[in-house]
Amino acid sequence: MKFIFVTTCKPFDGEYSWKQEQSIKSWVRLEGIEKKIIIVGNDAGVKDICQKYDLIHHPNIKTFHNVPYIVDMLEVAYSHADDNDIIIWTNSDMIYFNDFIETVKAFRKEYTQKDFMMAGRRHDWKTPRVFDLNNKDEVNNILKNECRLHETCGIDYIIHSKTTMKGYLSPRLLIASYTHDMKMLAIGIHRRIPTVDCTKTITAVHHNHTAPIVSKERAQQNTNEAAPMEWIHNCPLHSERRENGEIIFKN
Repeated sequence: MKFIFVTTCKPFDGEYSWKQEQSIKSWVRLEGIEKKIIIVGNDAGVKDICQKYDLIHHPNIKTFHNVPYIVDMLEVAYSHADDNDIIIWTNSDMIYFNDFIETVKAFRKEYTQKDFMMAGRRHDWKTPRVFDLNNKDEVNNILKNECRLHETCGIDYIIHSKTTMKGYLSPRLLIASYTHDMKMLAIGIHRRIPTVDCTKTITAVHHNHTAPIVSKERAQQNTNEAAPMEWIHNCPLHSERRENGEIIFKN
């Protein structure tokens, strides 16, 4: 079982540069699994960051106003995955820790169905900076004093199998504000497959940044898609960690 991360990046300049790199470094350092990290698109600096961290670069992708279509991003990930692999669609500015791996492994041990979906609320880091990912005291201080949980529309990662969304996701869906990930989550909930809110066991830290301007055309394209949207709190399952460290899943 491999973990296949797929994302697209903004140009590596200005405030996005170090935030994206710090996020990617956190994925690279995840332990206990075999993984592939794929970056689609060819904005400035993407090729260099892929070479620096030995990532898979897929420069040619179908786009709308230079923004990749999510279906096409996922098809790239699926082409690198075996049937039992874990697909992670993620934004490029998210930091993950090994509780990510622990949660997915615990879930797949208990829920072995072919199709599933996992997601969670992100921790918004108000004043992000470069820090030592291995310094647990600093990490705990950041989480306790500098972060707050986003509302339940803040879904910046979707964990699933290569068949979970195949044939269910609109080929016109783009990354635009919060609508796209809520429509992705709705697929798991409405298909009634095991779909879990992992907020309590996956520490997903978002580098806050100046909100990019989303073109009216991008926003309107997602709005025009009739697919329903769902919030994290509507997931039928949620994860918890017992005092002994065991991760469990409840209705």
